Amino acid sequence: MRKVIMTIIMAVLFKTVIYCLPTKAPSKVITKNETVLLADDVTATVYNAIESQCNNDCTTTASMFVLEKDKIESYRIIAMERTMMKELNLKFGDEVIVEGTGTYDGTWQIQDLLNKRYKGQHRIDFLVPNHIKTGKWENIRIYVKKKVIQN
Repeated sequence: MRKVIMTIIMAVLFKTVIYCLPTKAPSKVITKNETVLLADDVTATVYNAIESQCNNDCTTTASMFVLEKDKIESYRIIAMERTMMKELNLKFGDEVIVEGTGTYDGTWQIQDLLNKRYKGQHRIDFLVPNHIKTGKWENIRIYVKKKVIQN
């Protein structure tokens, strides 16, 4: 008798589970990267990892990223004005795409901040090797890649 009751309970539960399963397969989810323009009025300049352009510890960025002098060109690091960073909802480690410089167009990582004297300005600085001394561009565009999910 006990076996019969257990068999009936199992059958009822099994049917409930069967009926609760979705009858239609879910649609395919597609994820793609979309490039979004954040700013098109940015002034860009270059800076070197030297005391006169940084602080006393020119081998550590504001994000505490430690620089190796012989790898500076490979890092592709920018300094961004802090108000602009907040306005664009960016943080240290975020990657942005820069357009409008020619030479320095491409993907860069935010790891440093500009001096406070640039407060409120849309400015970035490219960290470059010490042998490069000058460079300035106006109306640079800053993009970010966002993941977009589509059904």
